[in-house]
Amino acid sequence: MTTAMTSPEVSTQPTAERITWTTVARGFSVASRDGEYVGCVDEVEGGFVVRDSRNGIVGRRETLDDAREALRLAVDGGIAEGVSETDELWRRAAAVSAVVAGGVLLTAGMLAPWL
Repeated sequence: MTTAMTSPEVSTQPTAERITWTTVARGFSVASRDGEYVGCVDEVEGGFVVRDSRNGIVGRRETLDDAREALRLAVDGGIAEGVSETDELWRRAAAVSAVVAGGVLLTAGMLAPWL
């Protein structure tokens, strides 16, 4: 008796952004770019849930193609569903401000003995 081994289906045509899709199980696909995991799409009742590489929800889409496109956009732009571009800009500005403030505090702490 022989057992047939099945391998995951691999997309032979990656998107323009070099995202390659692999169907791991029925209704569940993972995406990689240059060999690194970037997210997945899971089929649920009534559509598809899209998750990024940190398992954060990117959104829910009605078709597989729309779900894959949503992940591509999230990977390229780093913006999840429900987050406006203005919110994203404020988050980035806050992150830069935190780094600058940390640098100022570190410098002040190092110079304090000589002041």
